[in-house]
Amino acid sequence: MEQVESASPDRSAAQVVNGLRVAAWLGLIVGVVEAGVQLVQGLRGTFIGMDPQFIWMAPLAESLVYTVVAMPLLVLFRRLPNNLATVGVSGFLVFLGVYGSVSLIGGLHSWAILIVSFGVAVQTTRLAKAHTDGYHTLVRRTLPWMVAFFVVGGVVMTVQRWNQEAAAVNALPPVSPLSTNQPPNVLVVVLDTVRADALSVYNETAVPTPNLEELAASGVTFQNALSPASWTFPSHA
Repeated sequence: MEQVESASPDRSAAQVVNGLRVAAWLGLIVGVVEAGVQLVQGLRGTFIGMDPQFIWMAPLAESLVYTVVAMPLLVLFRRLPNNLATVGVSGFLVFLGVYGSVSLIGGLHSWAILIVSFGVAVQTTRLAKAHTDGYHTLVRRTLPWMVAFFVVGGVVMTVQRWNQEAAAVNALPPVSPLSTNQPPNVLVVVLDTVRADALSVYNETAVPTPNLEELAASGVTFQNALSPASWTFPSHA
């Protein structure tokens, strides 16, 4: 009867490191796919208000999340032989990535998404197990370059936005001095649960909102106003 030896402590530690590297690599790929799906939806008009910064934020954020998710699983199963822990966790992360990305498309039944995600995860796991050395070599060689690409891209896009905002502020007309005896008269108007594409100020085909258009014509219209949350209370805080 063939006896399967458990992994040594050194191999267990190496397996955890390899698994975390794979998790970060898969997170970057999933982030790119999610950004691509939402970009296509934005071009088709089915997704409103995607910030360009999402292009580099999504891959780095997904990479961090996947690494955190994989860490306890790899530590728990680190003594499994033949890199089974890394391969298994990799398949689990692929399942999560495919499920999340396909769910963004919409129009598909949840069971169909589950079946597709499970099928892709199984095939990916089989390939990773059959070509373990090549798989780890690919991840080890490409991960640093991928991280550097998105970090540098994020820095460039952020600096570019800062310069654009500074130029826009400098282009504003000077503010008329107020009397020291007269406080500023500020009126804040809040529209709850209203998307930008529902206002003619932002969308010519929307229901006309002439009063808002008149107000926008005499003031400043922000084209990229972002909410900190998707529900009312924190968005107004």
